[in-house]
Amino acid sequence: MMTTYLTERHDEVGELARQFQQLVEDLKTHNAQLLEQSLVDPLTKLGNRRMLENRIDVALPLTRRLDCAVSVLMMDVDHFKPYNDYYGHPAGDECLVQISGVLRDTFRRETDIVVRLGGEEFLVLLIDTPSQEAWRLADATRSMIQAMGIPHEYSPTADVVTVSVGVVTSPPGTSADIDDMIACADEALYSCKAQGRNTTQAQMLSSPAEALETQA
Repeated sequence: MMTTYLTERHDEVGELARQFQQLVEDLKTHNAQLLEQSLVDPLTKLGNRRMLENRIDVALPLTRRLDCAVSVLMMDVDHFKPYNDYYGHPAGDECLVQISGVLRDTFRRETDIVVRLGGEEFLVLLIDTPSQEAWRLADATRSMIQAMGIPHEYSPTADVVTVSVGVVTSPPGTSADIDDMIACADEALYSCKAQGRNTTQAQMLSSPAEALETQA
């Protein structure tokens, strides 16, 4: 009430109070922008690791209460270093931006968490998504990225940019641990690379690697 009174005054005190109030509002806006920037990858505009950590703190307890499946997709651009070396880093950045657009268009639910982990590696966390649906979405993403037809002359896998995707699902009733899921999805991704890349491999968190694979 005192602040309102001061800002309504028509003297120097009122002017100072109004300037101070504007300064406070500007600071709030600036802090909000800084927080948003700290959670977003500047190149792709997807989330970053910090966003993943923040969202997981809410998402995983929710999945336990709802007793639903959780799936994690780990995606890696095949032979990205040769792409960068041959076409240049600006082209590499543009390639990552285009791939990010496919991810953003595919995973559109409010509960979907899509982040760039760094370099050419991306992660998607899907709540209430069983293994077959997670694999279907992952492989559809892989196909769409290949269909963009981004030339990759120095890829031994294909003449266009491709990706490999490892998928892991924690079934209902399992206490999902994000570190375990990421490690397991990494194993599935490694299997993709061992089989020639441009594939999608999936497994359940509580069982040995079980391929639900496809390839172009």
